Amino acid sequence: WAHHMLYGLLPGQAKMSKSNPDSAIFMEDTKEDVERKIMNAHCPKEPEKDDGKAEQDGEDSLQIIKDPLKNPCLDYVKNIILSTPGAKFVTEKKTYTDFENVKSDFLSGVLSENQLKKGIISCINELLEPVRKHFKENEFARDVLEKVKEFKKESTNTTQPKTFKSLKIEGTENCSVVFAPFPSTTLSVGHVLNIISTLQRAPKSNPLILWIPNWSAVVNNVFDGSLKVIDAAYSFLIETLKFVAPELMERVKVVHQKDAILQNNSGDYWISVINAGRHFPVSRICEIDPTKENAGFVIGSLMHVADIVSLRPALVFSTDGHLSKLHQLAVDFLNHSSSLSGAPKVPELKVEKHIVTDLLIGAENDETKREILMNDQAADVKKKINRSFCEPSNVEVCPPLILAEHLGFTNSKFSISRKEENGGNKDYSTIADLRSDFASGALHPGDLKPSVIKVVDQFVQKVRDHSKDAKMKTIDAILSAYIKKLEKK
Repeated sequence: WAHHMLYGLLPGQAKMSKSNPDSAIFMEDTKEDVERKIMNAHCPKEPEKDDGKAEQDGEDSLQIIKDPLKNPCLDYVKNIILSTPGAKFVTEKKTYTDFENVKSDFLSGVLSENQLKKGIISCINELLEPVRKHFKENEFARDVLEKVKEFKKESTNTTQPKTFKSLKIEGTENCSVVFAPFPSTTLSVGHVLNIISTLQRAPKSNPLILWIPNWSAVVNNVFDGSLKVIDAAYSFLIETLKFVAPELMERVKVVHQKDAILQNNSGDYWISVINAGRHFPVSRICEIDPTKENAGFVIGSLMHVADIVSLRPALVFSTDGHLSKLHQLAVDFLNHSSSLSGAPKVPELKVEKHIVTDLLIGAENDETKREILMNDQAADVKKKINRSFCEPSNVEVCPPLILAEHLGFTNSKFSISRKEENGGNKDYSTIADLRSDFASGALHPGDLKPSVIKVVDQFVQKVRDHSKDAKMKTIDAILSAYIKKLEKK
């Protein structure tokens, strides 16, 4: 019942103070607390000298009725004990039903300060007893009260540093982490190459984590928020990585966001989300992507902060500009929290060069036409690369050269097959040599593309070889059903 209309129990308090627990009686107070507070309470019989400070601070405005005496003990009798019809104030001297009689007897000396305070203690404890009983016997209420006491203890403890509370995912501290981008209905070769390239750059001395943000994808309404479809798309990505880069994936631990949260103390994860939300203004979140208008984007961004806080990584990698901004948001939050006890170390951010494999250089919005997809057939691969932008001698913008760089040198050399009049067959051991010949005109686009088609098709074939596996068939069925549903809209 402590509220600002009541006087504080201590001298000079025109109202209770939240920072001083002895300034008021609280619902969780014990009998001993009540007795100590009331017996030590300020209890004047005459108005104190007014230095004008209360009026200057606006404290007088809190009182509806002018009361020069400002006696907190009488205040409790009037506004707490005798505030309801039929209420009685019992003292060892007499029983009162009217506040003015209590006040008159106290000021005249008929009722002593000790008698007044003893009566207040008895009445307040009688009012609080049913509350105490409830918090003692009800398990849920008892747990809530313990948390309130713990919070109050921490908030009033000025000698100990505040503690940083967050989820701590087992086995990920000081890891290198790569965040998988949100999935789409297609999985391109470029998408896979970017993830592989980033994973390969992580130091072997650290645990290597591929983080799958499936719940954040739900919050951001990916696939209309269907976790089933989201998980299917991520499963296709993970299985594809295992097929095309098996040795690399042996040292990668794939961690799904949903599982990591639920298998640990999920409440601590959401505390991080809340604390990040308390720290950042909405405008800071909107800076990440001004085109986003839904509230889910804000929540998902705060979850991204909680992801990094919970992982406690040493290194965070990305090639995607959007993800890099989210990573920076988390770093800003950890820098702000670095003085708190138990706060994780601020990770280092590594932004790798994004591998651009857009075959048509922005001339087509449909990804299925401008990118090689991991479920494309051989004829699709051939058709797309033959149509790709590949201007003679232009090494600055040449998608086939990029594909050759990342897929053509897996066996140490990249082979060009051509007629003798065009220079004959040639093996390249480095991308620099390949680029040099293409720039000089010694290698024509017509001779480059067939070799690129061959290495790309071999890469995609590693997934085709498993297309009949039970798991891959299930994944395909879920994604195909969703695509058909979209086409009907």
